[in-house]
Amino acid sequence: MNRIKKGNNKMSKTKTYKGTREEWLEDSINEIFKQLKASGFNNFVKKPNEIKASFGHMPKGMKNSTIGVCQYSSEDVKNDDYDSSGTRHLFIRPTLKAGNLENTLDIFQVLAHEVCHAVLPVGTGHKTGFSNLIIKMLGAEGKPTATVRGGAFDKWAKPVVSKLGLVPHIAILEQPKAPKTSVKVACTSPDTCYSATERSRKQGYGLIIRISTASVLQQMEKKWDIKDPELYDGFEEPELFVCSSCEGNTLTIAEGNFR
Repeated sequence: MNRIKKGNNKMSKTKTYKGTREEWLEDSINEIFKQLKASGFNNFVKKPNEIKASFGHMPKGMKNSTIGVCQYSSEDVKNDDYDSSGTRHLFIRPTLKAGNLENTLDIFQVLAHEVCHAVLPVGTGHKTGFSNLIIKMLGAEGKPTATVRGGAFDKWAKPVVSKLGLVPHIAILEQPKAPKTSVKVACTSPDTCYSATERSRKQGYGLIIRISTASVLQQMEKKWDIKDPELYDGFEEPELFVCSSCEGNTLTIAEGNFR
């Protein structure tokens, strides 16, 4: 965020870091270590040069809201040896915006969060040992699983980042979600379907299975001459397939599941 200096009308603007993005992350890790030491923490299981950070997409299986992650080396996990040479790898979601001091501070906080994971033993997670570091010592706020900058954090971090410079990063666009390849279809006769379960009956269905989207679209076009799935909403007779369990009953797209 730009500030107006006292005594003149010129804007005080933080310059962009002159090195690479990864070098900015490396220098930032060193600054975070300094602050942890200044706050009284000395039980580091990793040194700064044993932690590598970069911008990259989150590992498969992570929530879409995840913006940072600490990955442990197989050596650390296998040997349960926290002083081993295994490197900790930190990844920051590349869709995070940069370009000004406020955004850079947000990224710096994400990095600090992951550094706190990296300097603690494998398996610590977001327990007390972790929250003591990121919240009590570094001044972040919020839940330990999703911390954000706070006043205490900015008090030490803003001068550091202002001197270091803005992260030389340009956010990439979010990748669009892949279209669904299958949809849930269900038997419309829960009372007579042989494959009905207690759970499916509560939903008003018998057998519930998944069928490829392509098959559903082909059947819709063949039976009703509907090529656009948007037109499916409100259709009076949505039966598409014969139930494979009770045969005499029909399957319909389960409510709210097509798109």
